[in-house]
Amino acid sequence: MTHKNQLKRKIVFIGDSIINGFPLKRSLCFVSLFRGLTGHEVINKGENGETSAVILARFEEDALAHKPHSIAIHAGGNDLFLGHNISRVFDNLIIMAELALQHDIRPVLLTPLPIDPDLAVKRWAPNEHYPEMASNLTLLSNSLINLSKSTEADLSVIDLNNFYAALFTPETAETWLSDGLHPTERGHAALAEYLAKQARAGLL
Repeated sequence: MTHKNQLKRKIVFIGDSIINGFPLKRSLCFVSLFRGLTGHEVINKGENGETSAVILARFEEDALAHKPHSIAIHAGGNDLFLGHNISRVFDNLIIMAELALQHDIRPVLLTPLPIDPDLAVKRWAPNEHYPEMASNLTLLSNSLINLSKSTEADLSVIDLNNFYAALFTPETAETWLSDGLHPTERGHAALAEYLAKQARAGLL
């Protein structure tokens, strides 16, 4: 149900498997749940396995072309899984934000979700870089948060990283991360509620 004091807006969510809702059905992902909670016109442009560079390459067609009120962008996990430089991810996110601003669209950068290295090794794939990846996801998140505090920054940053990390401990990680990397159904529901709250506050 739409909030009584909230005007209906068109919002594009673009990014990787976190946006797409893997491994759940689209109807259970936080983007779909957010649509139901807010009543906004929401377009899901998440694609599994994509890096920030690939998302940038399709940004005009899949995001700008819809002429939304705002574009929420989530990327970084796949870059870091592949060992790409964190600065490349940051730069690509900023380019997307600048493109949105050039089209009078509000860019909203979503900080990347945290991972659980031990659970990821067990349920996703062996990778000796998981601890480094987890650290870099936090660094990327902090960089985006610090950017949003700059007086020159004309964008919004919603901190999913710290919100989600506070929900679990290593002992309870599997309740919130299905494979160490992707949210569970319960996690998607929590993310939807959190983002709906941010939307009501005018950040999305």
